[in-house]
Amino acid sequence: MKKILFVVLGTVVLAGAGCNNYVAEKAVEAGTGNKVKIGNDDKTLTVKTGEGEMQLGEVKKMPDNWPEDAPVYPGSTIQLVSSSNPAEGNASVSVMLLTSDALQAVVDFYKRELVAKGWLIETDYEATDIAIFGASKDNRTMSLTSGSSDEGSSITMTIETEKE
Repeated sequence: MKKILFVVLGTVVLAGAGCNNYVAEKAVEAGTGNKVKIGNDDKTLTVKTGEGEMQLGEVKKMPDNWPEDAPVYPGSTIQLVSSSNPAEGNASVSVMLLTSDALQAVVDFYKRELVAKGWLIETDYEATDIAIFGASKDNRTMSLTSGSSDEGSSITMTIETEKE
């Protein structure tokens, strides 16, 4: 799925250039070696393979496999979702959220909510415009990066589940 994330940028360019889905699918298939299905409406691009799915744009909901104990920042909008269930390696699910709130509000929320939901925060780095957390719970690890801009904050979270 990581390879797909890089190739998807090319797909966005192809779609933006008026390229039809069939041509974009073949471009991604050539870049990844996987069978790909691309769907798009005016505001969301979806890429599906046998190993996972990614949506980019105005995504309407969190991924179906998003864990209930992984907090989602209230009032944020979903910009990207991605999930993978590879034949080899660990399964993962990722989201990118946007909020108009300041970075410090985001940091305070995640410090409080991760601990309240049983996550162990193992890495905590904060600077003026960025915060990075690493947390674990059971057989899962979470990486969370939040950055600030004039419009608010972006939040990117990935949860990886170890194969048993």
